[in-house]
Amino acid sequence: MLTKYADLANMENITPHRFRHSFCKNLASAGTPIEIIRRLARHESIQTTAIYVDSSQKEQVEALRRM
Repeated sequence: MLTKYADLANMENITPHRFRHSFCKNLASAGTPIEIIRRLARHESIQTTAIYVDSSQKEQVEALRRM
């Protein structure tokens, strides 16, 4: 269903996984503890959640360097 409407709006690469990825990444950027993100995303493994948190922390470091 999501893909159908993304196609109608002429948007590429819009998938449920992208929404889930953005959700986790935004929580991490807001400083939400990884265990809370894991529960909200319903990840069984904290390692899965860590993928999103690690990339978010890298972005934060880069942002500080640009200041």
